[in-house]
Amino acid sequence: MNRQIEWEDVITSFTGRNGNFKCIGIDLVAYDGNKRTVIHPITSKHQIGNCNITIPTENIPEIIKTLKEIVKNQKDGGRS
Repeated sequence: MNRQIEWEDVITSFTGRNGNFKCIGIDLVAYDGNKRTVIHPITSKHQIGNCNITIPTENIPEIIKTLKEIVKNQKDGGRS
């Protein structure tokens, strides 16, 4: 599986081997029989950045849960 997600109207950043770069989204790639997922940044030039995070696919539900908690906390005004 390969999927890209781009942010709308927001530019974030990532740090790669050659410094800081503008980031407009992420590229997600499952490999190794879907046992691992790699996350790459997408640069403001719509290129895949030269850095990545590899995570065990089985840990994605925990990551999603944590991200949802961050969103809820932000919507609640930062209260835990």
